[in-house]
This record gives sequence, structure tokens and C-alpha cells, in this order.
Amino acid sequence: MDVDLSRIDTVINDIQAIIDWSEQAEDPIGYFAALYKRVTIAIRGGIEANRFEDGSRMVDFDASFAGRFFEAVKAHRDGGRPTQSWQTAFKRRDGTKPLIIVQHLMTGINAHIDLDLGIVAAEIGAKSSRPLHRDFIAINTILASQVPGVLKALDHISPAFARKRKLLRHKDTDLVDGGLSFFRDDAWRFACVLDAVPQAGRDDVIGVRDAACACFGSWYLHPSPFVPIIHEILAEERSDQVAANIRALDEVADRPAALPRRLW
Repeated sequence: MDVDLSRIDTVINDIQAIIDWSEQAEDPIGYFAALYKRVTIAIRGGIEANRFEDGSRMVDFDASFAGRFFEAVKAHRDGGRPTQSWQTAFKRRDGTKPLIIVQHLMTGINAHIDLDLGIVAAEIGAKSSRPLHRDFIAINTILASQVPGVLKALDHISPAFARKRKLLRHKDTDLVDGGLSFFRDDAWRFACVLDAVPQAGRDDVIGVRDAACACFGSWYLHPSPFVPIIHEILAEERSDQVAANIRALDEVADRPAALPRRLW
């Protein structure tokens, strides 16, 4: 059955608009937006290739999921108050020092996966007659498959960063993969909790979850000194030219990695 992909195309165009704005405003949220565009293009390819159990449902899922990111960015741009998790992701500095790209990516992933994903999974799952879990796993498998390409793009942004990654045997990829696995599993548990909570109590549960996710996101801003790999990365030289960095990541976003052979 053919699936109407026009809503996904609209999502990709809207993400591109955020990337363009971020580049002009030199706002680091453009780093996460470029990753998100890359993942969304890959998911579109997965739907088109019938790699999901329910392609039409995944269009609904993708559009609803992206909507939460768009709402957060709008609040950020308009001086409003996005969720606490997204407020953490929109931070630019750790005290007087600017954050590096990996920190911006991980705080964005934390807000969107650990909070938003569970909310959307509960909403879409409640409206579906078919179990969602396999397609939920597939989405996150696709996300994880796109991260190495983004990290390679960072190597071109900062040759010093590339040298450090080589010395560390690219364990930053393991760090991100481990974080994604944790976020994915935790998001699914959260979706199951929301599904069991009466509608009248969901906002309170989401509020508690948001506060917890914001605390976890702050860990990426102030990582423990007992995790030396993160401190090695954070201590490395990097390019602080935000607009140029966003442009470099956006260039690779249009060419996502091939879909994994197994999605679950």
C-alpha cells in the first residue's frame, strides 16, 4: 500500500527552516536540527521502502514527534518557556565557556527522546490497533545509525577534535550509542507508564518526568570528572564558528547513512 509522504516532506522543510534561522542567528540549536533532519530523511526512506510494520502510522508518529520540537523552538525564539528539558538543551554556555557541539547534540537528544518520544508513543499507541513496540525500536535504530556520520562531519569541522577521537579510538560513538539505548528504553517505559495513568493525571506525570529529564540533561553540561572520555572531548579544541558549523552539518544531513539491515 502506498503511503502519503507529504506530511514528512513538510516536516523536513520545517526543520530546514529552523536550520536556516539557526545559521543566521548563530543559535547552536541548529546542530541538533541538522541531526534531526538527517534522521527524518532516513525515516522517510524507511517508510517508502516499507521497512516499518505500519507506514501510515509512522507518518503520524513522525509528524507528531516533530511537532513537539517545533513547539519548543518557537517558544525559545519567542521568549516563551519550553519544557524544562528543552530549556536545558537551548543553553549556550557552561558558566563563561561555550558548550561544544557534542553537548548540544546530547542535550537535544535527551529532551526529544527521553521526554517527547515517550509522550508521542503513548498518544500514537493509544490510537493504533497494532502494537507499536517494533516500529518504536526501528525509529531509534535509524537514529543511532545516523550519529556516526554526524561525528565524522565534526572531524572536518575541527581537525584537533578528529585527532582526539582517533586517540580515543572513537569511543565518543560508544558514548552516544550508550546514551541512545538508555534514552530509548527509558522512553518506552515512560510511554507504558503514561498509558496506565488516567488522562486527568497525565500532565502531572509529564511534569515530573520533564524535571527529571532536565536534571539528566544538565549532566551533559557538567559531566562527572570520573568519566574521563567526556572530559577529554570537552577539553579539546573546536571551532566556535556556529554558523559555519551548522552549515557543515546541514550539508551531510541531506545524505543520510543507508538504513540498517535489521531495524529490530
